[in-house]
Amino acid sequence: MRFAKAALSFILLPLLPRRFRASWPWIPPASVEALAHASVWMHMVASLVAYGLSFVIYQQAYAEKVAEAIAETDAEPGAITWYGAVTFFSFFFTPQGLLLGTYVVDSAARFTHVMTTGEPMGSLFLSAPLLLAGRLLDWSREQKLTRRYGPASEPDRVSPAGDGLVLRANRPHTTWHGLLTYGYGEGMYKLQGFREARDGERRCFEYLFGPWPDRDMVRKIVRLDGAEGDGGVR
Repeated sequence: MRFAKAALSFILLPLLPRRFRASWPWIPPASVEALAHASVWMHMVASLVAYGLSFVIYQQAYAEKVAEAIAETDAEPGAITWYGAVTFFSFFFTPQGLLLGTYVVDSAARFTHVMTTGEPMGSLFLSAPLLLAGRLLDWSREQKLTRRYGPASEPDRVSPAGDGLVLRANRPHTTWHGLLTYGYGEGMYKLQGFREARDGERRCFEYLFGPWPDRDMVRKIVRLDGAEGDGGVR
């Protein structure tokens, strides 16, 4: 099992786009950078060899068919040269020619990227379907959030609560935490709690703020009223 995980990490991890590399479930057998260098060399050689072999096999098979056709129709010998040119260039437009050509270009792009930056680059063959699947999952997740909490475009709602504030949002503010200072009007506040609550017919994310303690140092201010500053309400 450990060998299978290491083999999958060696084969697949360097080919994944950044978003999916970050969530790889297993510890790779080497650093991602080392795997990326090994991967691009392997795929660069494999793509060129596969393309060359397929090209030669195609030329041989097609040339035999062309020679048979010319012999059956009693064509002039000079026609062989013209047919030979068609045979040569037609490979680039066949399904295997297009697929292997894309493989070569993809390997060359990944090779150049890794050699110049040292960072892995996702393969087109995995990036395109995975990114499409990711977009579909994000869209599906957003539709579920909209049905439960309302549109993400709606602004946050702030209301006084004693000497503090209550802010209700349709989406969570994942970067907010208790060490930040929150400004609203002329006052400054400290985040004291976060919970899911009801806001009319829908649910919402509710943030509770209390007055900012005088003894606490102000490091970064997030504006809750849309004024200029770090953060701010959507």
